[in-house]
Amino acid sequence: MSDLSEARQARTIARFVEAAVVAIGETGIDRLSVSRIATLAGASRPTFYAYFGEVGGLLAELWLARGAAFLDWLVNPSVSLAAASANEKIELEVMAEVFAVAHRIPELSEVVNPSVGEWWQTRTHGSEYVALKVAWVAAARLGEILTFKVDSDVTQAVFGEHFIWQLGHECQNPPPPLASTPLPQVSDPLATTDSMDRRLLDAAVKVISTSGVSAASMTRISRTARVTTGAAYPRFSGSESLVLSAFENWITEVTEENLSQIGPEGFGPDDFGLFVMAGLQSNRKIWRNFRVETHLEGAINAEMAAAMRTTLRATNDRVVLGLGRLPASPEQKQAIAYWVHTIGIGMAILFNAGLAVDRLDHRMITRDMMGALLNRPLPTSA
Repeated sequence: MSDLSEARQARTIARFVEAAVVAIGETGIDRLSVSRIATLAGASRPTFYAYFGEVGGLLAELWLARGAAFLDWLVNPSVSLAAASANEKIELEVMAEVFAVAHRIPELSEVVNPSVGEWWQTRTHGSEYVALKVAWVAAARLGEILTFKVDSDVTQAVFGEHFIWQLGHECQNPPPPLASTPLPQVSDPLATTDSMDRRLLDAAVKVISTSGVSAASMTRISRTARVTTGAAYPRFSGSESLVLSAFENWITEVTEENLSQIGPEGFGPDDFGLFVMAGLQSNRKIWRNFRVETHLEGAINAEMAAAMRTTLRATNDRVVLGLGRLPASPEQKQAIAYWVHTIGIGMAILFNAGLAVDRLDHRMITRDMMGALLNRPLPTSA
């Protein structure tokens, strides 16, 4: 290929990449239209297919063009979502969406996972503690970006980031050996009864967790639940009603299961770290992915975002109560509740990209952050 042909090809790909950013910002990543992308790029549909084959190919090119800069933004202490311009926010939201769905689009994961692995090695230097800092900052920012259009109050979660930047390169409050500390017993709250309503709710969650909200038609949900669509419609007016009910039901049950295991003194630093680890186990996989997918939908669906916002704030109120005697102001506790939420979403995305964040002892960083909050060291165990 001549230099001229290569330059022309590069310009065409760049136009399509920019068109993809605009199109995802308009409709969300799961509703991309090849026609719309081609129009925005000033090209034809045949040209699109000749270059990318399918949407997954274009998303892969988008990540190759802008993924590295996005990953660096996630751990850059001099930038923030709040300080980003309108156009910068759109691109950050788009790249977060691409990152979030990569695990279910093979052509995309083939470029995302290796680049994330290289970024991780470069940033963490083989240190577990540095890896924890990188994971927590990146996870919180991913969660903040994906939650912002659902509930803009999530920007309170930056409260936690400030403490992470203050930490050194080694754990100051080492926890007792993990082998002597069992993880909380948590699981995906699948129904133990044969209620048709509950079967439909759980089926919706399963479909969405693997394929996204746009794939959750009443036909597919009913098939997964092994009921007829005729039996489903009297109970739910449509798939959106079913999805919202499933979100409210599952987030309430997950929160209550978590809080039921907290002692009378409330949610402590070790509890926080242990629940992060427990949430990354295989028996919470459906919930992890379902929560991410519903936030992708909430970013473009105002009605769904409003319903999710109400549920999220009610859940945060329960988390605040669970913080118990934590020596923090009510405002700080509310910020911590949002922080817990963002960490859960972001860790799921990092884990799906192949990072072994489930093998890190998260108590190391939760202890040090709590020590920074209290401005004194926590007791250590031999």
